[in-house]
Amino acid sequence: MLGEIGEQPVALLRLLEQRAELEAISSALARRAPAVVRLVGHGTSDNAASYGIYALGLLPGWTALRDSISLTVYYGASIDFGGSAVIALSQSGRTPDVVEYVTRARAGGALTIALTNEPESELGRAAELVLPLAAGPELAVAATKTYLNELAALALLAGGAVGRLHEVADGLVVWRRSGRIAAEPRGRRLPRRGRVRVRGADVRDRPRPRVRHGP
Repeated sequence: MLGEIGEQPVALLRLLEQRAELEAISSALARRAPAVVRLVGHGTSDNAASYGIYALGLLPGWTALRDSISLTVYYGASIDFGGSAVIALSQSGRTPDVVEYVTRARAGGALTIALTNEPESELGRAAELVLPLAAGPELAVAATKTYLNELAALALLAGGAVGRLHEVADGLVVWRRSGRIAAEPRGRRLPRRGRVRVRGADVRDRPRPRVRHGP
């Protein structure tokens, strides 16, 4: 897992090289001007969707939410997808209920977008538009590279929808060049307390303050 964390900067650069795809998808989102953006995924992809709510709310000013897959797929709720956009996130692109959700949303009139590491997967075929995450093979259980690229892709699409794609991309390149990700040699434990470098500043871990109860 630590080895794959060390591959994150290179994986991010592969995503940033897909400017044409990013511009096309963000332009499609801008033309749709969705009343609501529905984000769906499982596990780390669902967690990344939480970030997407903020990115889409702060940059283009759209209402975004982590939608319920169960309501549509398992309970058969009649959801009005007209005027909305769906962004489905999946490392493998093969999660059955995510694929089914996108299939139904597209049939219901939603603009459907897949963010996946496997563009030729079932999810890639079900969605109208596909952005390959280009994270590379994930061997660890936690999909570290895919997770980072999902966050970056959401920020890039949100920025691109308001003509700020290159600004956001340039900011990510600066972060990648200044950031340092080093994996510990196998067999060594990471220290419980240490120092983390963030944008050139040293941030020391500090013990939590004690909380006194009563008078």
